[in-house]
This record gives sequence, structure tokens and C-alpha cells, in this order.
Amino acid sequence: MGVRPGSALIGCALALTAIGLTWASTLSALPDPDASFDAFLRAREDTGWGGRYERLELQGPRGRVILHLLSFNPKELQLQPQVAIAPGGIGTRARVLDVTRGTGALVGINANYFDPGTDLPIGFLLQDLRPLSTPYGRRATLGIELGGTLRVLNPEIALLLRTSEGGVPLDGVNRPALPDALIAFTPEYRGPLGDWEDARVLALRDDRVVWVGTGTQALARARSFQEETLLVARGTAQARVSGLIPGDFARVDFTLIPDVLLLRDALQAGPRLLRKGEVALEPWEDFSPELIETPAARSAIALREDGTLGLLVVTRGNGSVGMSLPELAVFLRDRGAVEAMAFDGGSSSALVFWDGVRARWRSLGSTTEVPVALVFRPLPR
Repeated sequence: MGVRPGSALIGCALALTAIGLTWASTLSALPDPDASFDAFLRAREDTGWGGRYERLELQGPRGRVILHLLSFNPKELQLQPQVAIAPGGIGTRARVLDVTRGTGALVGINANYFDPGTDLPIGFLLQDLRPLSTPYGRRATLGIELGGTLRVLNPEIALLLRTSEGGVPLDGVNRPALPDALIAFTPEYRGPLGDWEDARVLALRDDRVVWVGTGTQALARARSFQEETLLVARGTAQARVSGLIPGDFARVDFTLIPDVLLLRDALQAGPRLLRKGEVALEPWEDFSPELIETPAARSAIALREDGTLGLLVVTRGNGSVGMSLPELAVFLRDRGAVEAMAFDGGSSSALVFWDGVRARWRSLGSTTEVPVALVFRPLPR
């Protein structure tokens, strides 16, 4: 689903009445601020491995909304959250089900936005301490610490090349080469390369420079670079790496403000929905009002104080009118969430999990192929 610059607006009121529960709060995208939603629990099932699946229906002024919610405590169940890319690499896509099964995980949900023209993810990606995609401003970022703790952030992220002389600014990771820019291409990259003819290229392996040459030379021997990260410097950016020779220390890295100790994985999507239990939609995340306010299919993650998380998919079509992001933020807040962020929505929204009771996979939402998923994999016993 594409993203256009814009601002987020919040306002008016939503009341949700469920079996034995009434949820009320403020929100703007409803046509009638006094209108209420009647919420009904249509299904509640045990997953067989400790999770709980719920299918909810909300009846409101626009019609019926269908939500699928999977709740579990990953630490109690010893499930490791991690960023997973499509098996074909960066610049390819796969179904969330295939990405999830391929990692040996029990649960998966779509994550980053992406460019449908190139299949490249939009926003920061960190996998096993390695940057795999370029940051996009201060959009909401899900950080995963080494111990599995999840954090929702709006950090300032900067890419850099660390050398023995200090840090060198890096203009991007896994993006086509641009004039006067220094771009890193990791071994996972399968997208467009851009113009390398006027470039200086360095190959890195195990944090060392192992080869230096021109862009033409690098493209001619591209098949020999299987495990190397390639640094492509065009135009004025060549001066940043002109002193590096084979054997020198060099590592693609990043800085994060505020810093998160022991950060292992991260993904950037957004917008942020909740911060410390309050609706947190902010204009500076640079999403269009249309994306914020239009009822649509949605994907999101929500965290509670006790460590329980919820993965949510709202469907649109087949009798469901979808939700706006303010509506979704209020819904999650009133179910006890304190932190939450949205993932890519629309035709990308997909949630899958292993149904251990019925010994089959459950797939909810879309089957559209995506470049990135957030998965939860059992820790080795």
C-alpha cells in the first residue's frame, strides 16, 4: 500500500458496547460523533500453544466491521519475535504464510510499507544487528531487544559506515545508487541497482574491505560477490571512502536516538497509535489524512503492561467496512493496550498462525505478497 505525505487529525466520540463491557472515548473519523458501535464476540478459540484468537464484529453508522485479534505473551510462551524478509531477498515478495512457515514460526503478520514498483520495503529494517533498509524520518518503529522485549518508538535513525577513523555518513541501504550518494548493498538485495558506471565500489566481508574497484568492474564480477556487502559511492560521495583499502576495518551501522540497548531487530511502519495509554497519532509522521481517516483494512500490534501483546487485522469487504486509524487506536486503548502501532494496511493486511488444536494454519485477511513480516518463533528447548 502506498504512502503519501500529509497530516493526522483526531477528534470526536466512539462508544463500543460488548458482552458485559462498554468502551467509550474520543475520535474523529465518524460521520456522526454521537453514533455508537455495538460489539459482538463471534468466536474465541485456543490456539493449542497458549495464544487466544477472537473474532469480533462491530456494528456502527457505516455498517459492520470485522476484526481478528490474536493475543499471547511471547516471553511466557518462549516465542522469539523477529523480522523476516521474503525468501527471495530484499526486493522480492511472498505471502505472509510462506514467510512465517519458512522461519519455523508459529505466528506472522505483515509489517513494512513497500514500493509496489520495485517491491522494496519503505522504512528502516534491522535483522540480527544488520541494517537492511533505509530509515524514513521518525515514523513509528518496533524495536526488538536481544531478550525479546518489544518497544514502540519514534526514533531518529541515522545510517553510517564505521571505520577505524570514525563514522562516515551513509545515504541508504538496499536502494538504487544515486548521484553523489554512498549506498550499501547487502547480500540479500535483489532490487534495481541504479547507475554504477561512475562509481567507486568497495566489497566488505566480516567488517573488512576485501576489494576496491570501479562500478563497471564490480558489475562485471557481480556473481563473485555472494556474501559481501558492496559500498557504492558516486560523484562527490567517493571522497568519503577514498582512503579505504583492502584490509581496512569498515562496517555498515546505525545510530538511534533515543538509544535502545541490546537492540537486535527493528522494523519501521506506522503511524504510532498509542503512547503510554493515550492516542498518539502525530502529523510529523508524514502520513496523508486519507490514509489516517479513511475506513480500510488494517494491521497493527498492541502491547499491554503485563507483557501480553495483540496482533490485529481489520478486514474490508465481504460485509466489513474497515476502520480508520483513530478508531483503531481507541479500540486498542480501550482493550487495555498502552503502546501500539500500525503496519501496512489495505490489501497487505494479513495475519497467520498455527492452529494446534486443529493441526492447520489459519490465514486471516489478505493473501497479497509482501516483502517483510513480523514473526514469532519458538525458542530452542
